[in-house]
Amino acid sequence: MPSLRRPSLRRPALTLTLAALLASSLTVIAAPTEARAADPLISQGKPATASSQEGDGLSAAQAVDGDLTGTRWASQWSDPQWIRIDLGKRSDLSRAVLTWEGAYGKAYEIQVSDNGTDWTTIRKVTDGDGGTDDLALTGSGRYVRMLGTARPGGYGYSLWEFQVYGTQGDTPPPAGGAVKVTGSQGAWRLTVGGQPYTVKGLTWGPSMADAPRYMPDLKSMGVNTVRTWGTDASTKPLLDAAAANGLRVMNGFWLQPGGGPGSGG
Repeated sequence: MPSLRRPSLRRPALTLTLAALLASSLTVIAAPTEARAADPLISQGKPATASSQEGDGLSAAQAVDGDLTGTRWASQWSDPQWIRIDLGKRSDLSRAVLTWEGAYGKAYEIQVSDNGTDWTTIRKVTDGDGGTDDLALTGSGRYVRMLGTARPGGYGYSLWEFQVYGTQGDTPPPAGGAVKVTGSQGAWRLTVGGQPYTVKGLTWGPSMADAPRYMPDLKSMGVNTVRTWGTDASTKPLLDAAAANGLRVMNGFWLQPGGGPGSGG
């Protein structure tokens, strides 16, 4: 996706067109009507690491120290390279500002992770031209990184500053995240990670491929769960988009009478 040169406003509430695409709501949720204040900078001074550094005084920490002209991170002269920030707790991200030195990323991705190992891409840039890239983001995670995949010349990647904006919860999500249903008829109890969980969701109606487009809007409405009609190889875009936005998925499976896989009730 192309880089932007100005901050982006949050998307408005869902239009009737999107609403018509989403079938069988499980819980009716009103869309927010008040504009939110700009999210704060949450990356400055946080622990940062990188795939490499060009030399002394060019470490990843130099890209989160708040100095836009005096200190910087610079990588070795090869692809791919990355710089990672540990935000300390799971955060909802809304914006990233990358202030490049002369050696910039022609193509790169902004990725998020809850564990620092498994990454989800929430923004791609394929035509970077240096300067300052101001990117609108939608995604959640404790860790955020810039993964550089292509450079315009022989030098590495060099950032004066990598600034990330968003909001942080008061506490991290429960460890494990196991989903359990306990109780009996009329008194069922759903827990996730040992904590009570209330489903606020919709049954997915659009194409699975459209999930990255619509999932941020669902999250802005307060949706926390999406149910699928069926599950197959085409479901991956929906699962990835839900994970990037912190939504859970109840996967539907079609079974033949008698319990075998296939079509039927």
